[in-house]
Amino acid sequence: MKKTILAFCMMAIMSIGGIKVSAQAVLFTAEAPTTAAPNSVIKVTYHISNASKLYGYELKVGYSNNVTFKEGKNLLPDANYSAPANHNGILTYASTKMGDKAGTDGSVDLAELAFDVVGSGTIQLTLYTATLTDDSVKKSPSSSMTKVYDLNLVKSIVINTSPSTTTTPAPTPTVAPTATPADTIRPSHTHRKKPAFSDLGGYDWAKSAIEQLKEADIIKGTSEESFSPAENIKRADFILLLVRMLNLTADITENFGDVEKDSYYYQATGVAKALGIIKGNDLKQFEPKKAISRQDMFTLAFRILKLKNKLSSQPNKAILDNFHDGNDVSEYAREGISVLIEMGLVKGNADRINPQAVATRAETAVFIHRLQALFSN
Repeated sequence: MKKTILAFCMMAIMSIGGIKVSAQAVLFTAEAPTTAAPNSVIKVTYHISNASKLYGYELKVGYSNNVTFKEGKNLLPDANYSAPANHNGILTYASTKMGDKAGTDGSVDLAELAFDVVGSGTIQLTLYTATLTDDSVKKSPSSSMTKVYDLNLVKSIVINTSPSTTTTPAPTPTVAPTATPADTIRPSHTHRKKPAFSDLGGYDWAKSAIEQLKEADIIKGTSEESFSPAENIKRADFILLLVRMLNLTADITENFGDVEKDSYYYQATGVAKALGIIKGNDLKQFEPKKAISRQDMFTLAFRILKLKNKLSSQPNKAILDNFHDGNDVSEYAREGISVLIEMGLVKGNADRINPQAVATRAETAVFIHRLQALFSN
């Protein structure tokens, strides 16, 4: 099959302490097929030339609605793949090396992205931004030293769909129908199971967890058809998930001042407070409608594991040093997160924990699914 190669040269911008300076130009190429049949899979390979000590990358790719993201494959040597994210139709795909791995020079294949063709018409794949990090990040993990490539340029690949090749069977002779006996049972038609939600395109890394939790009636969508995977999850909703998953119960003698008695989460927060899972802030408030941070999500899970005698590892705060943003973990969360890392419940994203970031509904579903598997054993 013929390939189309899109090549474009971008001038790197090096940001050091807020001062931008020009760096050498890097040649990007994107290789993809020129045509694709409906119901087929297309693969796009992103490549750069003139790389200098390349340590990690992040690509933001948009795609037309006649394809859905299937999977990605990291091609950067010694780099660890991170789960892709899809927000407002933009796929974010990233990977980075870890530890003392050397940066890569010269010509480098970054990633291969695969898409399912689900409709006809012209397919368009657009690279909106490309961010590269050199190996200086090893010495200064919190540094903003990255090469960000011209955010104003939009580079697209256009692929035309062709009709799928099918063979029309020869007509068969018509046979007069025979009477159907009264006691004949006709076979039932097999129907394909309807997807749990219609908005999980680009979330293959979370789709199975979301669907299994919905099947178990642990998690619910934002509507009958939608899950809204990129939206943040509220503190109250996360507690509700934990209480529902583990069927936690307790005598409720009091609740937080900002949790209304007629709220759908009153019972869950009351149970969690009685068990010592949630403690609230200095004002004795829980802030139920506030988006939960990743470190708070992990801390609450740690308290439940401790309550249920499910901890299989001892605290090892030094393990946080393996992540570029390990120092960003608040002191109250360091013990719990270190244990969850040791237990494999927290894996990080591109060598980062992102402790201060708010948790998305998709991330929360994957984490809850891991907890469910642990408690099922």
